[in-house]
Amino acid sequence: MVTMKDRFPRTSAAYPDVMLWDGPFDWTAPASKAMALMLIELQSRFALEGQRKFLDYCDAVGGDIGAMVEDGVIGYEADTVDEYRLLFALKPMELCLVWGLNGQCHGWAMWSLARNVDRDSRFFNTNYSFFAADSQAAPEFRDLAIANLPRWTATFFVLARKFGGVDDVARRVAPMCWSLSETMLRMGVNVSQCLDALTSMANWASNANEPAAEAWVKYLLGLWSGVMPDANRAQIGIVMMSPAHRFTGRNPQDWADEMLGRWSHVLIEHMELQVLATSLRTIEDWRDRRDRILASAVELARSYREQSGDDETVALQALESRVSIIHPLIWFLTEHGEVDDVLDVLGAWYVKDGERTCDGNVLFIASGHMNGVVYLWPGGRLALPRGEGPTTFDAVLTASSLAQREYHRATSVGDDMPDIDYHRMGQPDEAAGSGFEAAARAHFEPARLAASLPPSQPIRSVVTIPSLPAPVLALLATEGGVIGTEEVSLRQPLTVRPINRVAVWQGGTMHEGFEVEALERVASLAGWTIDVQGGDVPAFERFYADPSADLLWVIGHGEHSPHRIENSGLVIGEELVTADRLRGLAPAGEGRRLLVLNVCSGATAQVRGGMARIGIGQELTGPGQQVAAHLWPVGMYAGLAFGAKFALELSAAPTSEAYARTVAGMRDPAALRADLVTRLGSGLAIHDRLAHQDAQIGNVMAWGAPVLLT
Repeated sequence: MVTMKDRFPRTSAAYPDVMLWDGPFDWTAPASKAMALMLIELQSRFALEGQRKFLDYCDAVGGDIGAMVEDGVIGYEADTVDEYRLLFALKPMELCLVWGLNGQCHGWAMWSLARNVDRDSRFFNTNYSFFAADSQAAPEFRDLAIANLPRWTATFFVLARKFGGVDDVARRVAPMCWSLSETMLRMGVNVSQCLDALTSMANWASNANEPAAEAWVKYLLGLWSGVMPDANRAQIGIVMMSPAHRFTGRNPQDWADEMLGRWSHVLIEHMELQVLATSLRTIEDWRDRRDRILASAVELARSYREQSGDDETVALQALESRVSIIHPLIWFLTEHGEVDDVLDVLGAWYVKDGERTCDGNVLFIASGHMNGVVYLWPGGRLALPRGEGPTTFDAVLTASSLAQREYHRATSVGDDMPDIDYHRMGQPDEAAGSGFEAAARAHFEPARLAASLPPSQPIRSVVTIPSLPAPVLALLATEGGVIGTEEVSLRQPLTVRPINRVAVWQGGTMHEGFEVEALERVASLAGWTIDVQGGDVPAFERFYADPSADLLWVIGHGEHSPHRIENSGLVIGEELVTADRLRGLAPAGEGRRLLVLNVCSGATAQVRGGMARIGIGQELTGPGQQVAAHLWPVGMYAGLAFGAKFALELSAAPTSEAYARTVAGMRDPAALRADLVTRLGSGLAIHDRLAHQDAQIGNVMAWGAPVLLT
């Protein structure tokens, strides 16, 4: 006899008390089908216990279900499992999207469509078993799957719009999804779910320029003209303010005006802020509605934080996954406003207290405005538009994908699979560095910015929207005349602590001894006290929480996942220490200390379309701590050169100036090596180690990686 425990080994082992596991299990038996459906119903119980417990439960059941059927098998059981996978995937897809876990949502979506899918994969190449015409599945499971298809469709096409790399699959399933959802709507079945599905599909198609977009939008226009519940009308109105407006004969502002004038009572959650943002035509409109818009942004962001249970990690992802809500505001203010206006919007959205406290001496970079760049600074503006067609914006993202061997799913290249070795993802390709450097320079044109900035007005920090995996700060520091930091906290920093005591962590890298020797020499020359430590995770936590260190310096290994925040952090021994684990350990001493993460990917951020906020370096930055780290993995000799040069410059100059001198020095490796010998003295092993590594150190993958966060 095959028992339920046999078919669900992971789930029964992890959750022995949720049901009776020793009874027989057969997909043909009504009692077994009821037990399988109970596993779906249990999702709601675990969702109430929090994100982590819900995902752990779904992973266990998903692992068991995914192992039940092989590819190519056709028959009652295999096809029934196919329908069951879609049903089980519904809630994790929906909640992962709500929580901003787009990578996990993608994994569950693909798992629902195909057999033997590894949900943790970054890309998928599989055969779909989605509603096969000749399915032999149990009729009740097939009927349930069909009845819930609009629910699946609504979530999947929101994902396709927000998350790159899904459009090809979306095109394959779209005809069935639209036809079935539209038929059910006409029959009055699950009306709200069907409208969710149809509006989601029309929004996706309009943004992706799909051939069906016009017909789908006009279908929704037909519904708009009829009688429907006000809440459903609001759904359609929101879509019409998107690129779908071009099929309606009206502009987005007209639609926004109607929504505000006639339907404001049904604008829930994000809708009010979206409509207010879209309604702006002139800077006078902004001034008139500014307080209402900012209050709406604060309230919406606060609601997402409350829904996250005040878990800062969950809140970060929820906010960043919805940052497109404020994109119309950012676009408008880039065109018509000033840098303080942009910062006020960002503060309302991102800062927990609802208001930024940093000053306005900031260079704002709209990195994809009109397919080009717009720079805003106090009292000034430089626009570098690119127009339509292939642009420098596309080129810099493509070049970054090739150089970093990474698949950046956000913004314009989301569905252009880069021509990289997917078995070496995340391992930078120095041979592609020159093309990356040229593309970044062509897009950001730092020399034109340098010629436009007033020399008497030094910039304190830089904000880039959307943040890009590109050497923006290093280019500006060496060619753009901007000696500043990257703004990630939007809060006023405490007074910088002078460096008297340095604490160094040895994380077990091959080259750490050479770096430690150089740091000890700098400390001796500068009169600093230095303490070198190592050990396990509790030892590292004590090291990090030390209130007496003015400069914390971490040498070691870092990991970054583009979509899974729990897989990003510092490797300590055999464990991965995340920002969430360290966030509450930073001491609340006087002044601001500096944390240097001379590890791979210490400042790699998830590319979501907003500020660079989700990454261990960014998450550990605040008023009491500044962070210096690398935007992507760096080579061993690049890390050595950066460490020795930055430490040396910190002993002689303020932090921002030290950063600028360091990246400038790395661009000229021969001069850097001579400078290290002159100022540190000969006899250090690091000199021999760097002697023949100019090609690596002088590559943009080395000098473009360091960033200073505030």
